[in-house]
Amino acid sequence: MHAPIGIAWSDSNKFFLSANASFCRILGYSEHELQKLTFKDITHPEDINDSISKMEELVSGHIPFFSQEKRYIRKDGTIIDGKVTVSAICNKDEPTVFIAELENITQSKKAEKALVESEANYRSLINGMGESAWVIDFDGNFVDVNDAAVEMLGYCRGELLSLGIKGIDKYLSSEQVKNLISGLPAVGTQVFETVHTTKDGQEIPIEISSTLTTYNGKRVVVNIARNITEHKKAEETLRKSEERYRDLANFLPVIVFETDLAGKITFFSRRAFELTGVTPEDVEKGLNIISFVLPQEREKAIENMKKSIAGENLSANEYTLVRKDGTAYPALVRTTPIISENRVIGVRGLVIDITERKKTEMDLKESRDKLELMNEKLRVVGSLSRHDVRNKLSAVNGYTYLLKKKHRDQADIVEGLGKIEQSVAEAVKIFDFAKMYEQLGVEELTFVDLGMAVDEAVALFSCLTIKVVNDCYGSSVLADSFLRQMFYNFIDNTRKHGLKATAVKVYCEKEESGDLRLIYEDDGVGISAENKSKLFNEGFSTGGSTGFGLFFIRKMMGVYGWVITEEGEPGKGAKFVITVPNRSS
Repeated sequence: MHAPIGIAWSDSNKFFLSANASFCRILGYSEHELQKLTFKDITHPEDINDSISKMEELVSGHIPFFSQEKRYIRKDGTIIDGKVTVSAICNKDEPTVFIAELENITQSKKAEKALVESEANYRSLINGMGESAWVIDFDGNFVDVNDAAVEMLGYCRGELLSLGIKGIDKYLSSEQVKNLISGLPAVGTQVFETVHTTKDGQEIPIEISSTLTTYNGKRVVVNIARNITEHKKAEETLRKSEERYRDLANFLPVIVFETDLAGKITFFSRRAFELTGVTPEDVEKGLNIISFVLPQEREKAIENMKKSIAGENLSANEYTLVRKDGTAYPALVRTTPIISENRVIGVRGLVIDITERKKTEMDLKESRDKLELMNEKLRVVGSLSRHDVRNKLSAVNGYTYLLKKKHRDQADIVEGLGKIEQSVAEAVKIFDFAKMYEQLGVEELTFVDLGMAVDEAVALFSCLTIKVVNDCYGSSVLADSFLRQMFYNFIDNTRKHGLKATAVKVYCEKEESGDLRLIYEDDGVGISAENKSKLFNEGFSTGGSTGFGLFFIRKMMGVYGWVITEEGEPGKGAKFVITVPNRSS
């Protein structure tokens, strides 16, 4: 299992900007305390100059990153050994940001020291290892092997000791063996992969860690071999998966990219080259993904990249990106960390060009603004027209009253004047409907208690002889003040057209889906079969009214997102059923 990797960011003056929990834990500081320190403050004085020199090489572009094993000073003053990998985000006209990955290797360094300095410790270690281990001299001959090596390769100890490294590894020449041994570091471990052959001819992929030590007074090489057959299978599976991913990424009509921790592009999809105008050569030169972001938005992009590396789940962010030819375009960018062997090694992202969407949004806004202006004009014109015509109709009513009074002894004239008054009354109702219809959908929807809305509708009638049973208290729906008008229209229709109607019942039923059924029924003559299909049509009436009441209710249902049907039996009363979706209840 790998030790937790600490990740920290610092500015061009080496001051810490932020750090993850593992970095803080390794050094014993809180993130707030670290932000008052520089890399120099936590690095052993004897090691600092080399680190500073390497960081200057990063800024100059001479190296893409560097890895070192150095000593570091914890908050409590103890010295630890650490392996640090440092990269940098360097953009023109932007401050340099350093990214450091730190691993605490104190224990492994102690083990190395014990292995190098103590033959007794060496003997204890090699015999207690679960993995294969052997000792070879500088000519590649076996000096010693442990039990795990004997078991893995299938030879007895004597056979194995007589074979030498060339006897189990046909892929390494004598020259290569000598080069590997001569290239070993004086302190530390060298790791490489090869293939070993067992006694029965089976080939096993192996990872070897080689270390120089002293055995019986002679300088020898201790090799620890790990069978990586499963690892290789996993690598092959990953390689095939990676190929499929690359094929899919190149097929998508959007930009797909990958970067290292410093933002350097490590993969660009085919569409990415087409949309940005850059070439594979540009990417190979070390192109940074941040360079595509408009300068004034780069700070935000770098901050979001840090969050992504730290494992924070980010939603898509909108940026203005710039192509190689300098043209800008709006885009949505979504990034996630790339994780390998339990550590973040970079960032993967998806970029969607939203130029057309932005254009559509602007066109839609213009259309909406024009529509609102037109509606406002219509409301003003409608309001003024209704006001003026109402004044004229009031004058008509006044003259009609005077004429009826003057000619009260002439029945035919009085009857004609009565019809004029009736027509004026109908016109006023049409104006009232027009005003209500104009306001439909303007009022903001809120949760309304159905029982209270029914009571308010009943209260609008000065002398109602029909009994109203209200069983809707406690049920709330998303509606507006027109809900009261709906119940008023229902009751008014029952009063006018129900003929024998004596009672009305309004109640609710909850369905399994969560929808609410709101039911209004009366005991009148009901709706004939031939009229059911025309019931909600504009202007339809069976009693000489304007025919706008039920038409208005259906339009109101559309605003609410409800559905209304009439399910009563002719001759047995009207029954209106309104289905209120769960989202509105």
